[in-house]
Amino acid sequence: MLINDETMPPYERPPLSKGYLQGKQDRDKMFVHPPEWYTEHEVELRLGTPVTADRDHRTVTLAGGETVGYDKLLLTTGATSERLPVPGADLDGVLYLRCVQDCEALKDRSQRARRIALIGGGWIGLEVAAATRGAGVEATVLEAGELPLLRVLGPQIAPVFADLHR
Repeated sequence: MLINDETMPPYERPPLSKGYLQGKQDRDKMFVHPPEWYTEHEVELRLGTPVTADRDHRTVTLAGGETVGYDKLLLTTGATSERLPVPGADLDGVLYLRCVQDCEALKDRSQRARRIALIGGGWIGLEVAAATRGAGVEATVLEAGELPLLRVLGPQIAPVFADLHR
């Protein structure tokens, strides 16, 4: 049994800031397996179903109240998008990129926007900036550090990537 709070089967996330965001990759190409794979391998999908786990009793409780026991449990929670801790962070034009629906909202807004500001000059922020620039939208990256990617690439390589994105 695979339980997911998202409403679609497992998919690869890198296209969300690359090919799918740019419109170069079909949505169906992101899925880990075709739909029939789950039936053939006897994997029951429970989509759109948040759960809470009780490891002491080896159960998970689904949002609707159903309790499911397990022999083995694999928690694959992934990362969460860091929310802006500032007034106005919940306004309509503030978007995050974590799932397919987020990407689709960003694609929709990008088609109507002339300018976009991205907070965070990490890999995903820079990929989104490049994708939106490729769509003809002016992109400004706001980064707290001296340079984008400085912490991960170091002082010799980070300037190369900063120049590339400029």
